[in-house]
Amino acid sequence: ALANAEEDAFLNGSTTGKPTGIFAATGGGTAAVTTTSLKADDVIDLVYALKRPYRKNAAFILNDKLIAKIRKLKYADGKEYIWQPTFVEGEP
Repeated sequence: ALANAEEDAFLNGSTTGKPTGIFAATGGGTAAVTTTSLKADDVIDLVYALKRPYRKNAAFILNDKLIAKIRKLKYADGKEYIWQPTFVEGEP
């Protein structure tokens, strides 16, 4: 419960004299998708929206629904998923 409360505070913040959180309406996080459709190009655009110095060690925070949508992206033939398991540990 404490970890969930801490996560909520860091991400969403509060308007009662506390930090606003990284997803505050006045700045912070960037939305990858503003519509219900998601394309592989949207993911690439999100990565390269970061300036070069920040991109190297960047980490992205995604909710489970968005991760599921990204994992379901398929090649044009519609048969194989773009995000495949890897043979190298720790690499997507």
